[in-house]
Amino acid sequence: MILDMRQAIGYLSAVMTCAAVWFAAGSAGSARAGCNPAPGEVCCETDVTEECEEPAKVLLNGCSGMCEALPPGPGGEVALASSVDFTTEAGLKRMRYDRHGVADDCDPAVWEEVEEFSAAPEFTWTLSGPGCSESGVGSTASGTATQAGTYTVTFNATCDDECSEFPNGTSVSAVLTVLPPMTLSFSPAMLGLDRTDDGGEHKEGEASVEASVCPDAEPFYTWAPKAGVCGIPPGQPTEGASLTAVTYRTPDKEQCSSSYMDQIVSVDVSPRGSVSSNLFTVVKLDVTVGGVAEADEETEGAFVKFVSTSYDGIEFNQEASSLKQVSIEFNPKDVPDTETVSITCGGVLYELGDDLKLHIAENEYQANEISDKTFFLAGSSPSSSLKDKEIVVTHANSEAVDKAKFTVVRIVLEPIHALAPNINPSGMARGTTATYKIDAVQPEVLQSAIGWEVKSGPVSISGNPNQLQVLVSAGTSDGEFCLNVNVDTTVEGLSTYDLPPPFIKGCVLEKLYIPVCFFLIANDDGSGCNPKPSLTFANMLFQQAGVEFFEVQTTIVCEDFYQNFYPTFLVIPFWNAVPVFGVKVFCINKFTNIFGVEDTETRGVTIYSMQGDGVVLRNCAQRDHVFAHELGHACGLADIYPVFGPLREIKRHLIPQDCSGLYEKGYYSSSVDMDSLIQRLLMNGYNDPSCKDISYGPVFGKGKNGSSALQNTGVSGMNRQPSMN
Repeated sequence: MILDMRQAIGYLSAVMTCAAVWFAAGSAGSARAGCNPAPGEVCCETDVTEECEEPAKVLLNGCSGMCEALPPGPGGEVALASSVDFTTEAGLKRMRYDRHGVADDCDPAVWEEVEEFSAAPEFTWTLSGPGCSESGVGSTASGTATQAGTYTVTFNATCDDECSEFPNGTSVSAVLTVLPPMTLSFSPAMLGLDRTDDGGEHKEGEASVEASVCPDAEPFYTWAPKAGVCGIPPGQPTEGASLTAVTYRTPDKEQCSSSYMDQIVSVDVSPRGSVSSNLFTVVKLDVTVGGVAEADEETEGAFVKFVSTSYDGIEFNQEASSLKQVSIEFNPKDVPDTETVSITCGGVLYELGDDLKLHIAENEYQANEISDKTFFLAGSSPSSSLKDKEIVVTHANSEAVDKAKFTVVRIVLEPIHALAPNINPSGMARGTTATYKIDAVQPEVLQSAIGWEVKSGPVSISGNPNQLQVLVSAGTSDGEFCLNVNVDTTVEGLSTYDLPPPFIKGCVLEKLYIPVCFFLIANDDGSGCNPKPSLTFANMLFQQAGVEFFEVQTTIVCEDFYQNFYPTFLVIPFWNAVPVFGVKVFCINKFTNIFGVEDTETRGVTIYSMQGDGVVLRNCAQRDHVFAHELGHACGLADIYPVFGPLREIKRHLIPQDCSGLYEKGYYSSSVDMDSLIQRLLMNGYNDPSCKDISYGPVFGKGKNGSSALQNTGVSGMNRQPSMN
C-alpha cells in the first residue's frame, strides 16, 4: 500500500542584516532497493520507488554588510567581517518501502513509513577590494582593510541532499564600505596680523572638512564657532547639510597664538561623529623704536638723532648713546627654524652682538630668535619732514607685518666752533651781551618748536627765546651758566619727541684789564723798526674771557744784535724794565737757531725764564693771530695739537666742559671729529689763522712736550691777571 505523509520540519535561521535571497534545497531519503524474503515468505512488492512530493528549501536571507572608517594617522586598518543569513525549510517526502510477509498477506497497513529531513547548506566565501583578496570556508568571512574603499564579500552555498531546491541561485553578496578618516584643513596655515595703520582689522582663513558618510546616510555639519582666538564672522552660518567649509578670522590686531599651531578647529559631521585638529597659527610682529607706543608709532613716530658715523664693530658703551633702541618681537616664539623675519630700515640698524659690539644688522633673521636680539637705530641722513622714514618687519609665510616711523633730527650746537668770536662764547663780562645760536635744525618744521631756556646761572634771554638765535645778557654777579635748547612737544607731530636738549655752558666774569708793554727792536741807526701787532684782534677773541688788553708803553730799542733772536739772548738789560703786572712783548725781525740759521717756522714764543718773562714776535704775515695766541700763553693757556688721526669721535670726557648735550658727542656736527675740533682753537700750536676760538674748559690733545692729556686751553683755567717779571 502507498502512504502519503506531510510533516513540517522546523526552521533553522540566523538573523542577519541583508535582504533575503531564497534558495531551495532538499535531501533524498534512502529506500530498500529490493526484497529478499525468508523461506516460506513472499514479497508483495519488489519494485520499490521513491519520489519527492515537496522538496526541502534553503532560503539565503543574505549576508551582512558593514560601514566603518579607518582610524586617523599612518598604519591605520579596519577589520572586515561578514556572515551569511539563511533559513532551512524542510519539504514533505513520500516514500515507499517493501514488506516481508507471505504471498497472500500484502496488507499495506503493515508497511513501514520513514521520513527524512534536508541537511543544512555548507558555505565558501571570497572577499575582494582595494589591496585585499581573500577566500575561506564557513558562514563568516573576515579580513583586513588598510585602504578606504568598497569591498565585496560573496558566499556560495552547497547541499548534498538529492531532493533539494535552490530557487534563486546558490550565492549571495554584500558590500563592505571602509571610509577614509575625517580630515580637517585650514588655508593658509599661518594667519599674520597686519598691524600697520593702513592694514585691515582682521585676517581670514578657510577651514574645510573631508568626511565621507555611509552610503545610506546624509551628512550634516556643525562647526565650533571659535578656533582659538579666531572665530566665525558674525552673520555667517555655523551648520548645514552642505557646509563643508567655513571662514575663521582674527578678532583684532593684537591677539595671536601663544604657541605654534595652537588654533583648534572642530566640526561635528552627523552621523559620522566629531573631529578636531590643531590647524593653524596666528602670527604677530611688533617693532618698537625708542619705546613709542603702538598707537603712536606711525602717527607720531620716534625721533632719532642724526649720526653720520658708523658704529660697526664698536663696543657698546656711552659712545653709542645717541642711538635709539629698537625691539622686534615675534609671536609665537616656538615656530620652526625655517620661519624668517625680514627687515627694511630707513636708517642704519645695528645688532648688539654676543661680543658686546655693535654690528650692522642682517636683512633677515630666524623668527624664533629675533625676539632675543637687541637692536639700535642710527639716523644716517636728516629728515626733510616729520615721519619720513620707517622700519618695517615682515613674516612672508603669514604676511604678518608691522612698521614704525621715525624722524631723523639734526641740530647743531657747538660750544667750540668756527663761527665769529662773539657767537656762542665761553664766557661774558658782567653786564654785556652775547649771541647764542643753533647752527642747523632739520627737519625745518622743528624750527617753530625751538625754545631757549636759562637752565642755571646769572644770565637772561633778551627778546623772543623761540628762535634759532637769541641774545643773552649777563647779570652783575660772576658764575657759571647753562643754556638749554628745548623742543615744544605740544606742537602738532612732536608729542613723542624725547631727545635730550642741547645745551651750552659758559661763565659770567668781572671784566679785567691787562696792560701790555711793547719793545720794538730796530737797527742801531733806528731803521728797520719792527711794527707792533694790533690789540684789537686779540681783544675781540679774548672778549669771551672777560679781559681786555691795553697798551701802557711802547719802547724802541735800537740794537742790531737783538734783531735776530734765539733763547740765549734773553739776558737783555731792559727785560725787567716793565710793570710787574702785565705782558711784555718784544717785536724782532726774525728767529734764528744757535748757529745763526733762520727759523722760518717759528712766528712767536712766550718765554718764562730766570732771566725774565716775555712774548717774542717776529715780523710775519699772521702777526695779529700769532700775537693773540701768545697772549693766551701769557695768561697760562697751553699749546694743543691733534693727536687722534681722522675720524676719531668726539667724546664727553675729551671735552668735559664743552660738550653740548647728554650724548657722547653732544650736538656737534657729524662732520667734526676731535682733530678738527682742536684745529678750531686759538691755542692750536700750528698757528692756523682760522684757529680763533677759546674753549670753556680743558680739551684733550697733545701738548708741547708731546704727551697727550687734557690741555688747559679754556677760559675756566685762564690766568686773567698775568704778571711778567
